[in-house]
Amino acid sequence: MKNPSLKALSLAVATLVVQSQAQAAPTNAELNSVKLYGNVTIAQDSVNGWGPWTEFEPPAAGNPPLAQLPTTPDPYRTLPQAAAGSVVVPLPELLGFGAFYTLITKPGAPDLIDGPHPINVSGTTITPTTTASWMPDSFQMDIAPITGAYPPPNSMPLALQEGVYANTTENGQTSLTLVENPDDPGDAEANQVSFYKFLSYLRSPEDRAPQVITQLGVIGRPTSAADMAELKARNFSGTYTGYSLTNGGGFAPMTMDVNLAGEGSWSGTWNNGVTANGVVGFSVTDGAINGSTFSTTAASKFSPNTTGSINGGFYGANASALGGVADITQNGTRYVDPFRATLQQNTATVPQTPTVGAAQ
Repeated sequence: MKNPSLKALSLAVATLVVQSQAQAAPTNAELNSVKLYGNVTIAQDSVNGWGPWTEFEPPAAGNPPLAQLPTTPDPYRTLPQAAAGSVVVPLPELLGFGAFYTLITKPGAPDLIDGPHPINVSGTTITPTTTASWMPDSFQMDIAPITGAYPPPNSMPLALQEGVYANTTENGQTSLTLVENPDDPGDAEANQVSFYKFLSYLRSPEDRAPQVITQLGVIGRPTSAADMAELKARNFSGTYTGYSLTNGGGFAPMTMDVNLAGEGSWSGTWNNGVTANGVVGFSVTDGAINGSTFSTTAASKFSPNTTGSINGGFYGANASALGGVADITQNGTRYVDPFRATLQQNTATVPQTPTVGAAQ
């Protein structure tokens, strides 16, 4: 036996089609007069809704029997829409920032140097640590964005071998070495972030000249969202001091002031604000903070005679350290240098909660 509801629906749709060929589109009142299912009219139906099928929402215990399905007078319900800006991207296990250069040496031709190119780095544990270290015994390293004429591999597994993370294949060899803080060799262990130097020798069977990729950066375990939320609730502010790591392998001083009150902001100075001996110096204000990461924006101000961008993140428990990469152009010269700094505890402000009954 044919379904009378489907027959009525077909007649209604056919009527509307015929009418649309002879006159203007139906009015809202006319659309409200034709029901599709239950108490739902054509005017109410939506491509963003699933009608009565939206009610099939399985509870935690599993799918309910049909007898328990809700019976509402109006089965139509619009699907929930995600609010703008509500998507939260979880941080990776290991988060890093850096820059790479590629050197191509060919017989009878001048060396070709491509770079610098700023990159973001992430890491996923393959083998957990067996030495209670903050770094795993092996991890998958992923790099983005991939730019330049001779980029490094965008993903590779690295395993700890005699203090160096390495990967050897028939087409080349890759190694990553953690670089100790010049002030305190144990600093990385305490704050779960370190400078690193990455070398990759890639060679195809047809190419007599391998490409040598040098990468300098910071890598570590990002501060949890819970820690950042707790610090923000206390209107935390503090000063971080540390170094940038130049392409020549040297260290230059840098400092950053962080304030999580309100929307949060930061300012910083690199190499005391003075460019000297091939090391860039500059200052920046009005940086933005987004959860466990920070960056410059269009509203950020650089000086002197400097343009560029800075991206980074907070590391360790309670944001005990920070690190990132500065991509700066000053007087026509481009510098892309990673940096890391630790919180100076004596400068951090932690608002105190008044004691009930204390003397005023």
